[in-house]
Amino acid sequence: MREVIMEKLREIALKEDVKIIYAAESGSRAWGFESPDSDYDVRFIYVRKQEDYLRILPRRDVIEWQLDETLDINGWDIQKAMLLLLKSNPTLFEWANSPIVYQTTQQWESLKEIINQYFSSKSGVYHYLHMAGRNYREFLKADQVKQKKYLYVLRPILACRWILRTQTPPPMEFESLVRAEMEPELLPLVMQLLENKRKSSELETIARIQPLNDYIEKQLETLHAAVVSMPKETHQDVDLLNEHFREIVLSDIRNRHLETMNGREWIDFVFRNALIPEELGWLYDSFGWHGLLNDSESLLEVTKAMIAPGMDPNQLSTDDCPNRNCPNYNRERDMFHIPLLSAIGHSEDAPCAKSIKYLLEHGADPNAVYIFGDPSWNVFEWYDDNETINGPNLSESSFYGLLLCAAYGGRFQNGYNPFQMLIDAPISIFKDYDRYWYEYEDAIKVDEDGHTYFGNQMYVVEKETGRRIARIH
Repeated sequence: MREVIMEKLREIALKEDVKIIYAAESGSRAWGFESPDSDYDVRFIYVRKQEDYLRILPRRDVIEWQLDETLDINGWDIQKAMLLLLKSNPTLFEWANSPIVYQTTQQWESLKEIINQYFSSKSGVYHYLHMAGRNYREFLKADQVKQKKYLYVLRPILACRWILRTQTPPPMEFESLVRAEMEPELLPLVMQLLENKRKSSELETIARIQPLNDYIEKQLETLHAAVVSMPKETHQDVDLLNEHFREIVLSDIRNRHLETMNGREWIDFVFRNALIPEELGWLYDSFGWHGLLNDSESLLEVTKAMIAPGMDPNQLSTDDCPNRNCPNYNRERDMFHIPLLSAIGHSEDAPCAKSIKYLLEHGADPNAVYIFGDPSWNVFEWYDDNETINGPNLSESSFYGLLLCAAYGGRFQNGYNPFQMLIDAPISIFKDYDRYWYEYEDAIKVDEDGHTYFGNQMYVVEKETGRRIARIH
């Protein structure tokens, strides 16, 4: 079911043109007393484009996506969420403390660090007390009652007790509240009720449990007396929330939609947001985008779409890279600045081989130099410095990137070709990269100073026959 929910969230983000910064379970499954037939209550916080917050007539601040027997999915705009946070809305604290998180982002995690500063104990107690009283009066007075309604009354009562004792938001999990706040003599009864609920239907009815009704009535009276005597609380810091709101909404649009999308969704996103072709390099970059495409075909599809408008595959990416505002971003360390080098540089993290070949076929220079390094590297120096040529830890895409660059004329910057062909064939046969693989053999090697050492000798082998085609040294 988690995959179904994630797909629904991707669908919402794409069709509503929003970024979902947080999504979590909010109902009985998060509380820990779901029945076998309980639905999934998915709640999310989303952010729209900047211009949507600069309108005379505001956009609707709620997305109600699906409500059926299995899924209940809806979410709040970030502006609505922050306004409710300023008012210490208990629902938002519950979402933030859910033990079942479907999706989160750096923006949400940053906001979450300050959320508890806006919790009002008095508002929280009033909220849960009202919830408990209403459910008790409506559902637990008859001789036969729905089993689950006891939990729907006991949970807010225990939440009130938690708040009065700790002055903090209560945990979501019902069992945690029971063990922390329930009277010992009632603990076995409530734990048995919890166990029965987990095994039975949502509609299961039982005879009224008078000891629990007596406990509930006493608690409602006690809690009401406690909350009316609580002191009035001061207003919270709105400036801090304004800072977080601006930081989230004014973030570069290219940092949106970081969820996994297929190739067609990526293309739609790329052109809907007018991303310039030269920025293909950062599509492969580790900080912002790597691993976000589903597979090699999706990545190839996007690469083709970016090349199609006439992009020069050797053009430098600019400072308008989406990662420039990311924490800990270091251009010299994290940006390979040319698409080919970005693809190869992070190819162990993304299935880039098909895209590497496509770039080379469309004019990418296999000898392009990564200019921010010291010393500057091209593809072969990069492999050599990372000791991947000496192996034996090459990934599939890593090896194919090396093989393809060699096939299209790549060399070390001093002109040295590390591939020595062992058959009578040109090195260009490696353009059909997926016909080949590699193996290692223990060997005595000689370094540039004439010293011998024990190492690995790498060979390119033909997959079908196992025949050695070339030696890499």
